[in-house]
Amino acid sequence: MISQIDRNRTGARIKYIMDNKGVTVKDVAEYFNFASVQSVYHWIEGKSLPTLDNIYALSEMLSVPVDELLVGDRLVKYNFSKNEYISRISSYYEYLIKNIA
Repeated sequence: MISQIDRNRTGARIKYIMDNKGVTVKDVAEYFNFASVQSVYHWIEGKSLPTLDNIYALSEMLSVPVDELLVGDRLVKYNFSKNEYISRISSYYEYLIKNIA
């Protein structure tokens, strides 16, 4: 199965970050030089996703990494086996992820 981006959760995440930064839909539309705010509302409502270029620019505008904007269904696995302390924390993290769901 191929990992996918969840449009609804990504839209909610974008809105959450915008609210925390004090950025309005109109601010985003003006930043992208959109004729109207409709595209931004479509992102927030999960009707569509920003293009890759727009995701990249939005992350710049909001001063957050691209990964912080996107919400997907993949489980992130980190390999910290070289450092024993971090390896134990990583194992505990994986245990929590498996048992919380």
